[in-house]
Amino acid sequence: MANKWQINESSPDWQCGFEANSKFQLQYFKSLPIVEKIKAVEDMCDVVDFFNDRAAKRKKVSS
Repeated sequence: MANKWQINESSPDWQCGFEANSKFQLQYFKSLPIVEKIKAVEDMCDVVDFFNDRAAKRKKVSS
């Protein structure tokens, strides 16, 4: 049984590049309903807030 995360040797190169991945992500986001887009953006903001809080705490400890 082949691992699902592996790319088949017969796959065209376009499936493996950075630009293709970026294009796929944008197309996927565009296909989402507006409610899911808003939720995704809110989740991304939560992640940014989390890392900003950690960075601020780390800065306090090191000073």
